[in-house]
Amino acid sequence: MTVTCTWLIIAIPVWGALSCIAGGAVVLISGYLPLGAIVLAWLGTVSAFVTRGAEAGIFFAAAALIMTVRHFPGLRGMARGTEPRHFRQ
Repeated sequence: MTVTCTWLIIAIPVWGALSCIAGGAVVLISGYLPLGAIVLAWLGTVSAFVTRGAEAGIFFAAAALIMTVRHFPGLRGMARGTEPRHFRQ
């Protein structure tokens, strides 16, 4: 998540930061780290397409796809109820 946020903030400062904040909010609300990572990556992709054009959008879409594949086991764990939830007592 940190690397993705860094790239988003460098490439599209305001919208990248907002995407990272949104991803963090998803983690705090849901407790699921994989879900927050996917949300921030895909929100960043949409932001890149809108603010920087197709080339940046395609770059970030590829990154978001990699992020989705890497977090797929966690997403599957969420669906099965085996993924640990953070920030819960």
